[in-house]
Amino acid sequence: MGNDGGSIPRRDELVKTKQKKEQKDKDSDRLTRWQHCHLTQEALGRRIVACQLGRLYKKEAIIERLLDQEKPFPPDCNHIKSIKDVKDLELVENPSYENRNPSKGDNYIDSSIAPWICPMTGIEMNGRFKFVFDWKTGKVLSEKANKLVKRDDPMKISEENVIILNPESEDASLMLTKMEARKAREKALKKAKKELKRGVDAVPIKNGADEPFKKPKISGNLTSNIPPPPTSEKLSVKLGSVQKDPSKSEVYKSLFSSHKSAQNKPKGHWVTFDPRYN
Repeated sequence: MGNDGGSIPRRDELVKTKQKKEQKDKDSDRLTRWQHCHLTQEALGRRIVACQLGRLYKKEAIIERLLDQEKPFPPDCNHIKSIKDVKDLELVENPSYENRNPSKGDNYIDSSIAPWICPMTGIEMNGRFKFVFDWKTGKVLSEKANKLVKRDDPMKISEENVIILNPESEDASLMLTKMEARKAREKALKKAKKELKRGVDAVPIKNGADEPFKKPKISGNLTSNIPPPPTSEKLSVKLGSVQKDPSKSEVYKSLFSSHKSAQNKPKGHWVTFDPRYN
């Protein structure tokens, strides 16, 4: 019936305690975010893109979701409207990634070794250290390397284009604020370009007012705008003015029929007219 000296019960067998909730393994959760696509949870390949919030995606997955209109993005990815909302990352391969089977058995794979590293410091991109990328070029650096290149103007990344990869809660809110500010700047710049284009198309008139250029309209028959040919009287007046011009020589004036030598010259009959002697 018990208590006969055959067994001694333990405390956990006599007292019921509240069980603790299962907690995620921090290392596995970190590796999942850095080695899998945020959209499909598939393993990342060689063509990796990132959004303005710093999340990693397979480029093929983004393109397929954009083309499939019946399958929209989840709420945490609804900021992606086109392929321009993600950036191709310039990643440097880790030479030790292919040889990640040390002397621990043929079936063992060290998942802590990342396929990508920082090109300046050699730090592996496995989530243990912060990594950033340039939204303008897609260049990926560790945070330590980014602090070093700030001293070099040709290589440094402007603060407005720095995006933290897989940010934590505090950095995630900062990336959201920077994304909204970046989109507001792009919208204002696009609006300014349109206004500038409209200003170039507008031609200022003489009174100083800026009005759009309007082509002159031609009404009626086009032949009505052509002036009539000069009459014989007007032509004779014009030719006579040559003889009265003091700047013309006498030889030049003799070429015209209004010269006095041409007026006194006898004219032949139309039957015996010979152009060689006239």
